[in-house]
Amino acid sequence: MRVLLLKPPVKANRIYNVIPPIGLGYLAAGLRREGHEVVLLDAINDGLNFKSTLKHIITTQPDIVGYQIFSYDVGMVRRISEKLKSTRSPTPIIQVIGGPHVSGMGPKALEHFPHVDYALAGEGERTFARLVNLIEKEHASPDQIKGIPGLLYQGMNQSDFVPPCFEENLDELGFPAWDLHQPTNYPFAPQGAIFRQRPFAPIIITRGCPFLCTFCAGHSITGNKLRMRSIEHVIEEMRMLIQEWGVREFHILDDNFSLDRDYFMRWCRAVSENFHGISWCAPNGMRLDTLDSEMVNAMKASGCYYVSVGIESGSDRILKHMRKGFTVDDVHKQIAMVRREGLDVNGFFILGYPAETIEDMEATIRLSVELDLSRAAYFNFLPLPGTIFFDEYYPNGLEDDIWDSYFQYNAPFAPPGITPRQVKSLQRRAHFKFYFRPKIILRMLMEIRSIRQMYWIMRRASKVLGAGVDIVKTNKD
Repeated sequence: MRVLLLKPPVKANRIYNVIPPIGLGYLAAGLRREGHEVVLLDAINDGLNFKSTLKHIITTQPDIVGYQIFSYDVGMVRRISEKLKSTRSPTPIIQVIGGPHVSGMGPKALEHFPHVDYALAGEGERTFARLVNLIEKEHASPDQIKGIPGLLYQGMNQSDFVPPCFEENLDELGFPAWDLHQPTNYPFAPQGAIFRQRPFAPIIITRGCPFLCTFCAGHSITGNKLRMRSIEHVIEEMRMLIQEWGVREFHILDDNFSLDRDYFMRWCRAVSENFHGISWCAPNGMRLDTLDSEMVNAMKASGCYYVSVGIESGSDRILKHMRKGFTVDDVHKQIAMVRREGLDVNGFFILGYPAETIEDMEATIRLSVELDLSRAAYFNFLPLPGTIFFDEYYPNGLEDDIWDSYFQYNAPFAPPGITPRQVKSLQRRAHFKFYFRPKIILRMLMEIRSIRQMYWIMRRASKVLGAGVDIVKTNKD
């Protein structure tokens, strides 16, 4: 069958991070192994909007469209799916949704998608291929597909939902279909907007998160158990990317890459032994409390130059409420250690967390400035599907139009007694206070490699500081 995999378009003022969609690349590889033809459309990288994306899909004439959905994509995908459903065609296009939003919503994933045929929660490399095989053989009846883990279809009873299962042997999934999203076709806009060498490519080495941070839905997306690819398999992919696409830098997108210390140290040694002159970083974040000086030394020796870490708050009370497992004093010690060993650090912080006060948020801003960080990102709290806060904010369901506000630099939510506008004001103040310091400005200027990279950094900054509040009415109001 002909399958089109889509990374949907977003509003122009929300394009600040453009990287190859390797999740779709893994899906494409799985479909190809089953003999299906795959087209991968990254509407963001291709500069497409709603109309041009819809035209591209209709022109391609796929049998199936598979959408990768984050919560902020809901409105766009609803519009596209509705138009496709009404398009006159000899053979109707079958529509399938998947991705973080679907995984977080679980059995309720199709409630806001009346024109979509199927939803797949969890890791979809095998289950999506299985569904496509059944559709091709015209066996996609409820009796045939009811037992597929993570699958939902229109009219299905939520009680019949089978929880997703997660792949134990990640090597068996192969590599993403890199020819469909070549690293050389992507602009100067990686996560963090900072890089040392081009071309760069994102890779995923481990999956799963055993932690239960209250604000995060990672466990619903990749499961609670940490699973690792074999080091040989990772090195093989890196070598392929270097030889075929000229990649000189790798961006590790794992949530818990440093959790298994022995594995992590062996990987660093393998990179040092096999590659010379490459660089790498961890822009998606590492657990700060998993790192020690020997690990950081091994990172630097293997080409690492910076790491992002989730600090989240400057209040011990809030850190405990978040179930982070460390204190502000621990943060000071760990950041000092990482900097002493020679790596730059990007700190992630959350503002507007439900249990916070204004004083807690101000403590977070103070901490971020006190720490020896190279960069800092202040995200506004969102009650994401799959977290404990989602059901708390929406115990009686939710309206279709709330999802457009689910953008990490918006401030649609606020703790009791605080307004969203106050949260947004604090976020802007945090960025100004951190970045408008001589040492940070000088450090940033030294990292910029070209006018084009400067353009992307300034573009991202304008979006972060210009995002609005988009106040949302919830059952907690």
